[in-house]
Amino acid sequence: MPMLSLVIPTRNRQSCAEFAIRVALEECHDVQVVVSDNSDTNELRGRICDLAEDPRVIYIYTPELMSVVENFERALQFAIGEYVMFLGDDDTVGPEIMRIVKWAQRLGIETVNYKHQGTVLHYFWPGVRSQRWGKALAGSLVLSRFTGTTQMVDHHSDIEEALSDLGAGPMSLPRVYLGIVARSLLARVRAKYGSVFGGVSPDIFSSHLIAEESRSSAVVDFPFVIPGAFSASTSAQRAARTDVGSIRSTEHIQRFKQLDWDPMVPCFYSPYTVWAFTHLAAVALTPRYSKSISFESLYAKCLLRSPGHVRETMAAWKVWAQDVGVLSALGKVMRQLVLEISTTVVRLMKTLLRGKPGGAAFQYGGIPDTRGALRMMERHLCSRRVELKLSEENFLGRA
Repeated sequence: MPMLSLVIPTRNRQSCAEFAIRVALEECHDVQVVVSDNSDTNELRGRICDLAEDPRVIYIYTPELMSVVENFERALQFAIGEYVMFLGDDDTVGPEIMRIVKWAQRLGIETVNYKHQGTVLHYFWPGVRSQRWGKALAGSLVLSRFTGTTQMVDHHSDIEEALSDLGAGPMSLPRVYLGIVARSLLARVRAKYGSVFGGVSPDIFSSHLIAEESRSSAVVDFPFVIPGAFSASTSAQRAARTDVGSIRSTEHIQRFKQLDWDPMVPCFYSPYTVWAFTHLAAVALTPRYSKSISFESLYAKCLLRSPGHVRETMAAWKVWAQDVGVLSALGKVMRQLVLEISTTVVRLMKTLLRGKPGGAAFQYGGIPDTRGALRMMERHLCSRRVELKLSEENFLGRA
């Protein structure tokens, strides 16, 4: 049994997917790489034909159209490693990943995240454009400061925190996408809930259930994975402000054959509505968290960031207002709008003062691919003298 399974679901992004596969094999020993390809053609198979005899690689091609959730769930069935990490086809592993997996295995830690909250970490492939930064993002690595430290965390409170800011994404929740999770934990989730992935965002749904079932979790303030944004990815669309539209206007949603949209979620496509819809799907399986849901946070985000979809937002608000009362619902949304505006202003000021995307501390340009991003990250950590400090004394007996 390999120590780590790296699982790469992919569709029609063969050039960056090839890098994800090859870099994973180059950087990780004792690894299995599972590639679940749902592209229109099996071009990717030809690109990695020299790896056909490599026993570490499992390549599955499925020509029938699948949703992203179906592709994730199918790919997971082939993972046999003691730990599992899902990578996007435009992402790459970061430094020291195998050392972290061995540390987690030695101490019986079930989930390991890098520090997400307040952290900027992204590689933008050439060709990415930003509404604010134009071409300046293309081929660049942006990141915050990292300390290399570790800490044990209890993710149950993080579920309530994420729901209290509905639509904000997974926040500090543990994740199998760009995070390390014990396969035994994923098996428990599937046995109890029927699947690991669900809703319309596999990241959000799985993060909620993993947090609920995890017995021991750690956060590492170190970039052991590098999220990427290819020109056709949702991350790139977010940077270009083109990630909002009608609910059936995107291929992402079109691939879900049967979709019963929650009437309390504004019926248009955006990151925050997709995340909120999926989080509510997970709460349906864990109803004790229903009291933590803050619909006012979702509606404030929609009103502030997607003014072109006010009608859809108000339609969802009216459904919610029937439960909580019109005056109460109105007051809650107004207060949340003030909070969202102030948070946005602070974030914008931070970005302007630092002069880098997302308020990042560092930005490196001229990087052609994720292999180059990894090498740049290694040089950065070396020059800044950032060392990974994997504590055992504070973790023994707690995992």
